[in-house]
Amino acid sequence: MNSSFNSNVLFVAGGTGGHIFPALSVYNLLGSFKKNIFFVTDQRGIKFKELSEIKPLLIRVLGFEGKAVIKKFLSIFLIVIETFKAIIFIKKKNITIIVGFGSYVQVPFILAGLILNKKVILHEGNAVMGKANRLFWRYIKVRTSAYNLENIYPGTIHVGMP
Repeated sequence: MNSSFNSNVLFVAGGTGGHIFPALSVYNLLGSFKKNIFFVTDQRGIKFKELSEIKPLLIRVLGFEGKAVIKKFLSIFLIVIETFKAIIFIKKKNITIIVGFGSYVQVPFILAGLILNKKVILHEGNAVMGKANRLFWRYIKVRTSAYNLENIYPGTIHVGMP
């Protein structure tokens, strides 16, 4: 990268190691450009020292799958609220690229990015695609994966696990 890199980039990753560490690997590759990079996760992500030092934006969301009916309604409610917050954050920070690494945590920000017509990149770290990525996969132009998913999801770029 050259010194003309001036895009504000947002990384969004669920709070587990399988999402956090690939996102941190790409984040760390950007080296001196980190002043233009923001990170979002949920409360679970703070337990990772490498991420807590970045001081990511924390959002409050709840998984949907396997939950009781009342928790499903709460999950949808939180996603709607956090999507509005994400829209405000993206506009305020002038985010131009959003990179999602999976999990329900990314849903509000990927949805906000699509609403605001931002460039979105998704990465799937599993051999079987997660539901959050599957929800948006067809709407995203740049889709990457740790495994070769081209036969199942045409247009997916096999990059391995960062």
